[in-house]
Order: sequence, then C-alpha cells, then structure tokens
Amino acid sequence: MQYDLEERCVKFGEDAIRFCKIIKINEFTKPLINQLIRSATSMELIEKKLR
Repeated sequence: MQYDLEERCVKFGEDAIRFCKIIKINEFTKPLINQLIRSATSMELIEKKLR
C-alpha cells in the first residue's frame, strides 16, 4: 500500500508540472502556476518525510 501511495504522489506531481507547462504565462497566471507546482509537489516531500 505504501508503494502505491508513493507512486500516485509522484505521478500527480509530474502531471501537475506537465499541465503547468501548457498554460500561457502572463502576470496573472505566473503566481498561480508557481503555487500549483508547489502544492502538487509538496505531497511527494511530505510522503518522503513520513518514512
């Protein structure tokens, strides 16, 4: 079960980054993209700390 959670967290972070790469960057979207990437990839960091 732990392995499945790790894989899902990594995939979610990767998918979020791929999604952000297709968004047009401007003064409005830049902070939103940055926040989305930080939020989506923080699950990977939290999960690694729990080990």
